[in-house]
Amino acid sequence: MTGTLLYISGEKNIESDLVPPDGTIYPFRGGSGFFDFNLHASYDINDQMQLFGNILNVANAPPPIEPAQYGGINYNPVAYRAGIVGRFFQVGIRYKTD
Repeated sequence: MTGTLLYISGEKNIESDLVPPDGTIYPFRGGSGFFDFNLHASYDINDQMQLFGNILNVANAPPPIEPAQYGGINYNPVAYRAGIVGRFFQVGIRYKTD
């Protein structure tokens, strides 16, 4: 079993072409921090077959609001995809042929 933790401390919305440096035209300065914790487990049934499962975004953490994002509406889909999708389960079997 393996666990992974992703932490993003936040983002800052800057429109330097419209306002002075470090300024913004948006009412929200940027997104807050985001934690994403994932679990992966696998079990070798024999030399050719493996059973595996994943739980992504275990805590079902929501993404921070980013209203200035042009890539998505109110959320940054690149940085916070796990929060947008929510808790996600995967189960499968790998079979090796020789």
